[in-house]
Amino acid sequence: MRVLHVVASLDPRQGGVPRVAAGLARAQAHRGHEVDVLTGDPPGGVEVGREQGAGPRPRLLHAGALASWLGRAERDLARHVPGWPHEIDVVHVHGLWRPGLHAAMAAARRSGLPCLLSPHGMLEGAALAHKRVRKALLLALRGRSDLGPRSALHFASEPERRRSRAPRPGLPAHVIPIGVDARELAAGPEPGHFRARLGIGDEPLAVFLGRLHAAKGLDLLLRAFARRDLPAHARLALVGPADPPALARRLHDQARRLGIRDRVSFAGFVSGRERDAVLADADLLCLPSRHESFGCVVLEAAGLGTPALVSDRVGIADALVEARAGVAAPFEEAALAGALGALLGDPEQRRRLGATGREWVRSHFVWEALVPRFEAAYRAVMGAVMAPRAAPVACDGRARAPRGSGRGSRRSALRSSRT
Repeated sequence: MRVLHVVASLDPRQGGVPRVAAGLARAQAHRGHEVDVLTGDPPGGVEVGREQGAGPRPRLLHAGALASWLGRAERDLARHVPGWPHEIDVVHVHGLWRPGLHAAMAAARRSGLPCLLSPHGMLEGAALAHKRVRKALLLALRGRSDLGPRSALHFASEPERRRSRAPRPGLPAHVIPIGVDARELAAGPEPGHFRARLGIGDEPLAVFLGRLHAAKGLDLLLRAFARRDLPAHARLALVGPADPPALARRLHDQARRLGIRDRVSFAGFVSGRERDAVLADADLLCLPSRHESFGCVVLEAAGLGTPALVSDRVGIADALVEARAGVAAPFEEAALAGALGALLGDPEQRRRLGATGREWVRSHFVWEALVPRFEAAYRAVMGAVMAPRAAPVACDGRARAPRGSGRGSRRSALRSSRT
């Protein structure tokens, strides 16, 4: 199957969307599909996945700023995507609101190509309330024109599906969770590196890992951490880029006013193996979000044996609690503080949750096990059962190269690379 993923950026500073798009594309390529990832990043910019070792990789195509006007967008797609549109089986778009993403959906519809849209929480009521007028107008103007009869939605959790507004009535919806790379779980880091960076020993350490954004509930987390019923020697690390940058200063000031600035570390952006080192050294991951469609960092932590405390507004909260791999608390200061204090003060409970979580992730959330479910969603939107494309066999019995591998100078002239 030839799959084209379209994502605004693969820069990991942009949050979970780049990690999900890249992880799914890599797993699909390993399963034998021909996979391209079209991104708005400039050539030579951020590339995700080079550290993943040998094996098939998706091809990364740099479109720069994909045109927002339909006619020009179709020309851009034809220029940057080999075989557009006739050799593409399905288009998978990640995210909304960027003009180029909407133009790519509309171009797929006009070309008769099936399209699966993963909104990544951007259609939830709480997300739509931010810049409400602009988003309402865009949905009204583009909702029907972007997604045609061969389109469907992908939600990462049942709560995300319930809380989301469809861009147009009658769109089919597929609920498929986000995954993690099994190879990353197998090659966990040696503990101690992140604690050494913070200059701490074996003190209980709670960590938030992700974008420092108002939606993540970090103001509530700081207030909960300042409560007197928490262990006095506990530490909290907020790890990630601030969005917007001014939020970091506000959080610094809040911690100072609460009298906990000496116990709160702001560690900035980390990626790759550094990210794993943070999770391996944490006693507890905290994700007290105001709204969160899934919470893939919870899986990353659980896969490394680190339990999570999440708010009940996180998409994965119910599954986490049902699996006994973590704790969910109401989005309220006293409730969050109570759960935080209980977990930081009980190493044995953290050990049990961590052991259960590690097995839970390996059993249910590795990308390799989830790819067939995406294949089924693609086939449903395509309207026919299609097996992954096999290499055709020549009359001499030798397998020919997969379609698109021998386009000569046309392909070599494209600005492309491997993820």
